[in-house]
Amino acid sequence: MRSLNRLPLDDDLVDRVFTFLPTFDALQAFLLTSKSIYQVYLRYPESIVRNVAYNVAGPALPQAMQLVEYRRKLEDARNQDDETKSVDLPEESTTVKHISTDAAHQLARIAKAATGLEDIFSRIHKDRCSRTSSLTTLESWRFRCAVYRIILFSAHFGPRFAYLEDDETDSDDSTERNEDLLQQCIAFLDEMLDPELLEIRAVMLFFSELVSQIKVVGHPAGLGVASRGFALMVGPEAILESVLTRSTGPLQEAETYTPENVPATLHPGFLEDPLTTLLQKRRIPIPPSNETWRALLHEIKGENDQCERCQSVCGMALYNEHNWDLLQGIMRPHEVVGLFKGRLRLAQSAIDLVNRLNTNTTIDEIISEIFDEIKSVEDTTERTHWLCFSCVCEFVSGYLHYWLRETRRKEGKVIHEDCMAIIAERKSTTEPMLINSTTSAILPEAIPNTGHRTLGLASELNKTDLSIGI
Repeated sequence: MRSLNRLPLDDDLVDRVFTFLPTFDALQAFLLTSKSIYQVYLRYPESIVRNVAYNVAGPALPQAMQLVEYRRKLEDARNQDDETKSVDLPEESTTVKHISTDAAHQLARIAKAATGLEDIFSRIHKDRCSRTSSLTTLESWRFRCAVYRIILFSAHFGPRFAYLEDDETDSDDSTERNEDLLQQCIAFLDEMLDPELLEIRAVMLFFSELVSQIKVVGHPAGLGVASRGFALMVGPEAILESVLTRSTGPLQEAETYTPENVPATLHPGFLEDPLTTLLQKRRIPIPPSNETWRALLHEIKGENDQCERCQSVCGMALYNEHNWDLLQGIMRPHEVVGLFKGRLRLAQSAIDLVNRLNTNTTIDEIISEIFDEIKSVEDTTERTHWLCFSCVCEFVSGYLHYWLRETRRKEGKVIHEDCMAIIAERKSTTEPMLINSTTSAILPEAIPNTGHRTLGLASELNKTDLSIGI
């Protein structure tokens, strides 16, 4: 149908163009191109905004809008100095009606977080070759529905869960309050179908997996079980920010509560306790660990792929230059030092490496630099070869001293060509390490044998080659 828009297109065609706009920013930019286009928008504002909202949030738009509506009510309650628990959960509707400007901005923010989480999930559990999501439309819908529901669960129950009495408190009132909140959590989850509960469980375990891999400066063991529970209380958006920044800052900076004022005994049970209780009540079998992601995924690309070094079937747990950065959340700095051969791991140089890994040097950069340094070495391993975790460790262990030698040479140290290899190959458990004018150039502050334990990661490798004389 033509109108007075002065465009060589029917209004219906222009309206069709609106439906393909990917973001609200794109919608705004398109409206500013001409008054004629804006006139078309004024004819169909509700449908156009809904279509763009669908492009932003995906098929899980109703669940996303339920979260947006809850946050609006929560903000109104805070402005009126009401308690959080006075805010009722909005019903989940299959249709989306009016979307205000504020709601559109809120929707864009949470959809961006869901997209970031989906990209990471896809890379770890769906397609290790792609940095962006390879999930099908159905898989994406399942994942995002679960994400939005967990965010809503965290926002509604997290603050109250944080201030529950410890179970050891001998009080009938506190026990009753704890049980009452648990039943409210179960009632929230009970609105969902059996497959949806398993989808939420899978996404919950994915979040726990992410939190456990967050690099914590000064705490190489990472976050414990209790902290993972606390992270779920804070919410998936903070988890994503912590993963991207590789720090616990976004989790610790939560405005509502902090780890110091939350009873540690309650952390692990948040979401997991009511979810497990409901699964048992419905007699839904919990999938084995190797089937967890099947609740979300129909197909996993390369799930039967083999390591190109040892031929073991490892599936998604394979690494090459496309995903070495994922090792940063698995291989802790002190474990990388444990891959040095011989007594190099006891040297000040190795300790300096830990400090570098705790600041701005990442494991993928080190592996890339190792490949640069071993071009003259007869090793058939290439950057593009997919290796299992053990073979990556074995490869790095075999050539880490080359990388250290070149690093110290760049720092201006005088290095004897064969010195590093001699020290790396030293396996004696009884002979004292000889420090002379040659070795001191590399190990100026070599540490004597003080009975250090073999590091956990190194224990996966050949213990003879990695003997440090204990």
